[in-house]
Amino acid sequence: MTTTSDLPLADTTDISGIHRVFRQALAAAPRLVGGARPGDADRAEVVGTYYDNVLRLLDSHHTGEDELLTPKLLQRCPEEAETIAAIFAQHAVVHHAIDQAHTWVRTWRAEPTAANAAELQVVLASLDTALTVHLDQEETTVLPIAARCINVAEWGELPADGMRTFTRDKQWLIRGLISDEMTRAQRAEMDAHTPPAVATMWVEGGHAAYTEFLAQLQETAPYPEPDRAVTTG
Repeated sequence: MTTTSDLPLADTTDISGIHRVFRQALAAAPRLVGGARPGDADRAEVVGTYYDNVLRLLDSHHTGEDELLTPKLLQRCPEEAETIAAIFAQHAVVHHAIDQAHTWVRTWRAEPTAANAAELQVVLASLDTALTVHLDQEETTVLPIAARCINVAEWGELPADGMRTFTRDKQWLIRGLISDEMTRAQRAEMDAHTPPAVATMWVEGGHAAYTEFLAQLQETAPYPEPDRAVTTG
């Protein structure tokens, strides 16, 4: 195994915080999507844009791993290459589920019917199943391998690349969701690799926008049961 001795090795556990963003978003679908009243376009827009941004983050996260992490691991850890390749090959299955989720998020935002909400929940649950398998194996198998052969600068390329390549409209939402899942030391390390434009955005209004949006998102609750006629005996 080739080692990188010029810099300290990375603390790879911080990626579990990013994974929790995905796990929590998908687990919340029954409450967030299922809790929106049919026909409530405003609510569907809030919840829909949340999932749109989280799904785009998942896209960029996996692309960054494919381009920046996988080749290094395969080169430096040939004895583990088969295992590494098999786990990262799961990205193809996950990406298919992501594509379906993108389609149904758009459909539900455009037409927030009960049927579209139900289909979106099914699709997000399917993504959750595929992603959970992948994330569990990545955390238990790949991250310990990476901790032995990836240095801090190389590891820092991943979040920096993810923020640079993120394509949706709420970069501050992604920055906030990830930050909330990290320790203080992990946030400091992430900030050290954050592109200057993103850091400025966060300080100059991103944090306030994130706080406001999160409060709005969490207002969702299952819509009430229909009124029942009161009868007297």
